[in-house]
Amino acid sequence: MTWGRAALATALALTVGLLIGKAPGEAAMTVLRTLPDPDLPALATDLTYRTADVGAEPFLITLEVPADWEETALEVAEKKWVPPGRPEDTYFIRVEKVASQRESVSNILTARIDALGSAPGVLDLQILERTSSTLTVSYLNTRQHRRFQTIRWVSPANSGMAEVELVVNGRERDLPGMSVLLDQMTTTLRS
Repeated sequence: MTWGRAALATALALTVGLLIGKAPGEAAMTVLRTLPDPDLPALATDLTYRTADVGAEPFLITLEVPADWEETALEVAEKKWVPPGRPEDTYFIRVEKVASQRESVSNILTARIDALGSAPGVLDLQILERTSSTLTVSYLNTRQHRRFQTIRWVSPANSGMAEVELVVNGRERDLPGMSVLLDQMTTTLRS
């Protein structure tokens, strides 16, 4: 590129940047905008539960899930539950038997962080908390709503291997209910 073209490109980038409020070199960056959450009540902390099964014998697990939520089988060893009417951009839970992956909880947690960082539909990923078995993140989904997700890997057989993955997803206002729901699923999990 000649000196004249380089000066013109720099001037153009500076002008465009100033017009959209960006510094030079940032003019091409995507502006992430968060839309308001659906105006539905927060996930309750006093839900009624029922026992549900995931998987098939001899690899069946049971746990408690919200009594009136709708169940969807995603795979043989994976199910999802959503509130009645399936309100979009609110909350849901997902349970998957992951013992066949033969991964330690530590390894599967680290791999999930890497996968989320490049997952389609996950923008502005923020790691909020990481423990030895639980990961809490926040991200913008493709509809520009801020989501909060907590994933916990459980080893009912105390093998140290990730056997079951529990996922609770919701809005910021749902965090207290998400915490109670995740604990209920964890403490009632049986294999």
